Amino acid sequence: MNRLLFLVSFFIHSLSQAQVALIPRELTDDISMKIPLELKQEPSILQRTTSTTLDLFMSQDRRSDLSVNKSQLRWIEADEELLSQFYKANILNIYDQVDMIQEEIKEVNGKKFIVFEFVGQVIDEPNAFKEAKRRSDYTYIQYLVVDDGILIFRFTTSSRLKNYWQEAIQKAMESVVIEESKK
Repeated sequence: MNRLLFLVSFFIHSLSQAQVALIPRELTDDISMKIPLELKQEPSILQRTTSTTLDLFMSQDRRSDLSVNKSQLRWIEADEELLSQFYKANILNIYDQVDMIQEEIKEVNGKKFIVFEFVGQVIDEPNAFKEAKRRSDYTYIQYLVVDDGILIFRFTTSSRLKNYWQEAIQKAMESVVIEESKK
């Protein structure tokens, strides 16, 4: 009986830690990264979004997405600490509760990224027409100051899917390569 319980728990743990395959993709002339094979590029949605969205990938069930955006905010690399505090305050303002997994400035392929990985929870207040609802998201987001703005790489999914995606998304985010502008 103990052996059966062990096998069942091992099987369940293995499923939650499933390997997600990554494939190299060129997102723009200057940006490439490895993208989880399960996420498909969404050109039809991309055409309807603002010009700041450079690329968008979604899972078939639409519960998980990876986007690359470019903000026109002007910052200099020396202000990364200040920018990090600005974005952290923004995260804490959006969610009612935040469990920060990772918060740092780290070098990825020769570039300094501001990285946040967290589980955020939003709690809708109940009223006469609805019950209180909770939404819990797992997010991995990283920012890079570039000459003409800030690149934002963001992955979001339900917190229930965190264990499935976490390792692959960490590897994907660490695979980002930014080429010097070819202008």
